[in-house]
Amino acid sequence: MWSLPKQAGLFILFCALTSLFPATLQGNEQKAFLTFSGNLVTGELREAPLNLVLNELKGKKGFQVQGEEKVKGATVSVSFHETPLATVLARILSRFNYSVIYDRHDRLVGVFIAGKAGHYQTRSSVPRSIRRHFPRRKGSLPN
Repeated sequence: MWSLPKQAGLFILFCALTSLFPATLQGNEQKAFLTFSGNLVTGELREAPLNLVLNELKGKKGFQVQGEEKVKGATVSVSFHETPLATVLARILSRFNYSVIYDRHDRLVGVFIAGKAGHYQTRSSVPRSIRRHFPRRKGSLPN
């Protein structure tokens, strides 16, 4: 049986241990990590800067992002385990209006961020005084 020098053994141990830990976003070691397994993403984000998260995703998955300046200063807190990339994007961009662009082979090629999602309230076009005269049907939604 042959033996390795002590330094080589320590180097192999160091390499094995560092490969077990997930990649952290640069400059944000305490707040976020992402790991990639094929088309699935696992991550834990706690008040992580959204622009760093998008940079990590686009760097690993190779898609383009337009409108990144619209998320400047935004943070995201979310966790997911072995989740498809489309679902991850939907969760981290839920506060923004965005479009996802696929090629003809259903591969993600880009994300276009239009801006923050606005709050809206739906209103009935029928005045309240007229609505009182018509009884509600079973199963109809309240206004």
